[in-house]
Amino acid sequence: MIAELLALAALTWQDPSGDAHGAGDLVPPTAEVYSSLAPFDLVQASVLDDALLVVEVRLAGIPDPGGLPNGLTLPVVDVYLDTGEGGREALLLGSDMAMPAGRGWELALRVHGDDAYLVDAGDPDGRPRPVAVTRRGDALRLETGLARPEEIRDLHALTGVYDPFRSDGWRPLAATPSPWAFSSETPAPPVVDLLADDDAAQRDALRAFTLPTRTTRSGSVPWLVLMLAGLGVAIVGLSLIHI
Repeated sequence: MIAELLALAALTWQDPSGDAHGAGDLVPPTAEVYSSLAPFDLVQASVLDDALLVVEVRLAGIPDPGGLPNGLTLPVVDVYLDTGEGGREALLLGSDMAMPAGRGWELALRVHGDDAYLVDAGDPDGRPRPVAVTRRGDALRLETGLARPEEIRDLHALTGVYDPFRSDGWRPLAATPSPWAFSSETPAPPVVDLLADDDAAQRDALRAFTLPTRTTRSGSVPWLVLMLAGLGVAIVGLSLIHI
């Protein structure tokens, strides 16, 4: 019971469901495999309360028609952690996005069906480090093997279409409707969804090619304290009954 409650002590960022449409004007791929946009629809991202850095990303659905090694076929998912002063503003190649003005990332994770890795902005060689992926229903558990940072100022996550023929894994937008790519008549990043407070914030961020700042982070530690306190009261009450 206690272990289950401790598992809830995480930093969590929520995202509205049903907004896997970029800035609102993306045309989905016409191939049948993309008939559902659930694999691109971010729902939640969490940094779990663990001695090691474990990130969990929840999507609206994770079908795996291709049977790829990591248990997902269609999306590529990026996660960026801001853990201190400074950091890198430019994101990894692929999404064409940047960090909010004056903010930077220290750790970046990328996962798709064939690979998962972490990049440390402080590593002068920029060498990707392998990340272990476990799919649990519609959630991806990403185990980095690194110590959990003492401070996590912010987390950003974004999704796109996985392209196994590109080194960065991100499929660019098409100029006209396509069976295999989202398309847009106006300049836009190839991002289908990202963590944002609401749809308006998502649209503004994508039109500016810059990740948003958000207010919907929630730490579950206060709820954990309340639950543990309630459990303690119940135990004391039961002990008094039997005296």
